[in-house]
Amino acid sequence: MRVSFAPAFLKQLKKFDLQVKEGAKEAAGKVMDFYESGDKPPGLGVKRLRGDIWEARGPEDPNFVLAFRG
Repeated sequence: MRVSFAPAFLKQLKKFDLQVKEGAKEAAGKVMDFYESGDKPPGLGVKRLRGDIWEARGPEDPNFVLAFRG
């Protein structure tokens, strides 16, 4: 699966400290795994907004929106 991040997301992510950045990266990886396998890991909040657009959050991380395009 090809992954790309919107410039606005990357700009916002720069404002956070290293711990939050790493947490967001880990949560994004978990969401991609969930999207491919269908198994939701504990501690990951995922909600389908519409189509292939999902909202996700980790236990300590800010919310972010992911769009999957095949």
